[in-house]
Amino acid sequence: MEPQPGDAFDELWPQLYRFFLRRSLPPEDAKDLAQESLLRLWRRRHDVSPQRHAAYAYRIAQHLLVDHLRRRPPVVSIEAASNVPAQPPEDRVHTLYLLSRLPASQAMVIELRLLEGHSVEVVAGMLHRTPASVKNLQYRGLQALRTMLQGEYAE
Repeated sequence: MEPQPGDAFDELWPQLYRFFLRRSLPPEDAKDLAQESLLRLWRRRHDVSPQRHAAYAYRIAQHLLVDHLRRRPPVVSIEAASNVPAQPPEDRVHTLYLLSRLPASQAMVIELRLLEGHSVEVVAGMLHRTPASVKNLQYRGLQALRTMLQGEYAE
């Protein structure tokens, strides 16, 4: 049985949904943003090679998340108040902003490896790359982030 075009999208939806949930978004917002990410990918599916769909979808998701966090004031439910995130919302937005300035492949690797905790092998499989390529992208991405942060604090 040959893979159908929608198969990749079916696999990406739960990953994108979890991506948004991990950022402390309400489930309704996470569903909306995951759906919007896939809709935007679908519109550009002919411009993006199938091997790059996952990376492209995560890049879209990052941009949607930053836009969403900028537009909405933070709302915390009583249940969530006891689970205060380790990183203040301003830091989270700043982190996502810095990641958005990286090339998509580097940002995606850093996101999956460091923020979501996936192994090199898992990320390589997700992005259809070799483990050595993932390590290289992570190294270069971290170097670029270090340079950006040094530039911010040098002022």
